[in-house]
Amino acid sequence: MTKLKSLTEVDFENEVALVVTTGGGEKETIIGVGRFAIVDAPAGRRSAELAFTVEEDFHGQGIAGCLLERLACLAREKGISQFEAEILAENQAMIAVFARSGLPMKQSMSSGVVHVTLSLTDTMP
Repeated sequence: MTKLKSLTEVDFENEVALVVTTGGGEKETIIGVGRFAIVDAPAGRRSAELAFTVEEDFHGQGIAGCLLERLACLAREKGISQFEAEILAENQAMIAVFARSGLPMKQSMSSGVVHVTLSLTDTMP
């Protein structure tokens, strides 16, 4: 599968993507994307890798937080018990989005990258 195809054609079974737009008609512009892809997880837990992109002019407006909330609902419906994400350590704004989500969170850092695990159940394993 080509990279473009993998980014634009999601099956909503193993991969889900949501977009936020502004404007309308011919002036409609994508300003944010949140997506997850199911991956194998240890101990039979269903896990998904999570990623966001928000246009710089729209940072700090709660777009990633809203996308995270909706993606979490969709993931729970699919039996996914946790999200995994890798964030550059200097991206404190994105780390704060995860921390404010209300989801139980674990994080570790290696080589300037923060690995975050968000539980979609009540507790972390």
